[in-house]
Amino acid sequence: KTSFGYNSGMLKGKWGFTVAGSRKWGSSYADATFTDAWSYFFKVQKKIGTHTLTFGINGAPQSHGQRSTRLPIAVVDKALAEKTGIDYLRSLDSISNNQFTTTTIGSRGIRYNPNHGMVNGEVYNERVNFFHKPQLNLSHYWTSKDSKFSLSNVLYASIGRGGGTGFKSTITKRDTTTGLLDIQSFYNSNQTNISSLYSTTENVSGNYLRASMNNHEWVGLLSTLNYNINKNLTAMFGIDARYYHGSHFMKVYDLFGGDYAIDNSDQNQPAGMGNTQFGMKREGDKITYNNDATVLWGGAFGQVEYKKDKWSTFLTGSLSETAYQRIDFFRNKDIVLADTTFVQAVGYGDTLDYNGNKYTINSAEARYATTDRKWFLGSTIKGGVNYNIDEKNNIYMNTGFLNIAPRMTQVFDNTNKEFFEIKNQKVLSVELGYGFKSKKFASNINSYYTLWKNKPPSFTPTTPDGESYNINGLDALHMGVELDFIYKITEKLDIEGIVSLGDWKTISNTSGLVIDQDGQVVDSFSFSAKNVHVGDAAQIQLGGSLRYEFKKDLWAKLRYTYFTKNYANFDPTTLTGENSNRESWKMPSYAILDFNFGYDFKYKKTRFGISAGVMNILNTIYITDAQNGYDFDAQTSTVFVGMGRRFSLGFKVGI
Repeated sequence: KTSFGYNSGMLKGKWGFTVAGSRKWGSSYADATFTDAWSYFFKVQKKIGTHTLTFGINGAPQSHGQRSTRLPIAVVDKALAEKTGIDYLRSLDSISNNQFTTTTIGSRGIRYNPNHGMVNGEVYNERVNFFHKPQLNLSHYWTSKDSKFSLSNVLYASIGRGGGTGFKSTITKRDTTTGLLDIQSFYNSNQTNISSLYSTTENVSGNYLRASMNNHEWVGLLSTLNYNINKNLTAMFGIDARYYHGSHFMKVYDLFGGDYAIDNSDQNQPAGMGNTQFGMKREGDKITYNNDATVLWGGAFGQVEYKKDKWSTFLTGSLSETAYQRIDFFRNKDIVLADTTFVQAVGYGDTLDYNGNKYTINSAEARYATTDRKWFLGSTIKGGVNYNIDEKNNIYMNTGFLNIAPRMTQVFDNTNKEFFEIKNQKVLSVELGYGFKSKKFASNINSYYTLWKNKPPSFTPTTPDGESYNINGLDALHMGVELDFIYKITEKLDIEGIVSLGDWKTISNTSGLVIDQDGQVVDSFSFSAKNVHVGDAAQIQLGGSLRYEFKKDLWAKLRYTYFTKNYANFDPTTLTGENSNRESWKMPSYAILDFNFGYDFKYKKTRFGISAGVMNILNTIYITDAQNGYDFDAQTSTVFVGMGRRFSLGFKVGI
């Protein structure tokens, strides 16, 4: 990685500007993963009396090769498998059908990436993420001459373009020696694959690389007015308005040796004999799905803060409206008439006969399948108080209640159907804390209690037939205590520590509705996740570091962090019958030891800096994330592992 920056300072006429950029590239720790990224930043500022105008733009176009498939532990590392109690050989034998490895070859190692293969002698990763999201800001700041009032207005826009790749069909065949995907075989097949129904001269790609795209335009205005009522009391009021438009579609990314792909997902494109050319898709053409989402968001907020003597307190609140609408370009079109709307009534070749009139996809009354705009009211209220016991000690308490609008994926499914019984999320949180600060020692201890009601799952579950679940009433309770401190043993030696003790669980049983493609409830189900720990989060962390300053600007730091009480992620809908309230597999604890070094010095008028580090000094092999297996144990769970020992070296120059 290399970067630069320049700040002009205040120029003649009270102008100023800042410019910065960076370039980062290289291979990453896992096989066939990589980073290829740029970043840029530019800001220009002008002061006009008590007003300041600023325009800025920043962005970071980048792409990354990824490892997206969790693996059985035995595939990753033998010692790690045995540490978790797995029957190593039996585990390898049971997974041999997946062709990750064989009982003879054994574990592949922690760098193994099952998402890549070889094409014409070159390494090829099927999972690549690419995105560029520049953001523009036009800001205005004003402070009154008596400093009683200050106003901030920020108008911003963001334009995102990008997505991620994957093969149309899962490749199950692998090279048994290397464990790599056999991409070459279907590449070769695509070069000689004729489908006479579509073309007698061009080759059709039976399997090819697709990209799931997520493009968006986002604009907003944030305006805040601060008022210093007197020396003890201040108030703040503001408005927040946003508009988001997202385009979500899949496109042909790489035909892999063929000339075209076949896709007839668009129900409005010509079909049937004589129209086969419309189903022939080239690189860049949209396939599988194509929909837009719009989000309107408007809100107002306010805060009052009071400070006097040893006391300080605040109260803040907000009220907002959120609206969602979905447009699907591949579904049958709606027919919109004066007295009624026929939803998804006609596709290519269809005719709707109503009151003696005939309507097709080309009629003036036809529109792309569009949902009604769905509105949700949200609100927050927060308050807190702090009391300084003396110059060294203080205690505080904060509390808040959030009424949060659901996400878009909890409002409409991928057929434009609106879910039943859509409910807001409700979050109640309380924290209590104590702080101490002296010349040599400082510490803070904080306890928290957060009740999260109607917490949505991270996905919209569906049946094998494509019917959607709607889940309400899944509640979670997060509570714990956190402690951090720093102790200056000598002028040169500091010790820092952190203790985080958490207990995060789902605490409810609930039910769901199964909805068919016509939006009708066809079944219901129930499950119970009482006192089941939240997955993929180490709920206990203990850490400490020693920092020694040999002389001014020459230092070294050794840091140790221990992670435990980490459970596999789980699908709550599987907790039925004998598995009701069943705890997920608990991952083994682990610790990481890191070392960092820095030296800053000046030669003549130029500043230099050298930094170096060794991460995971002991080369610990550890599990960071896991998906709970069907037997709720290490044998059937799949995992991601962390990176081994790594080194870094940095050099900087400043003038």
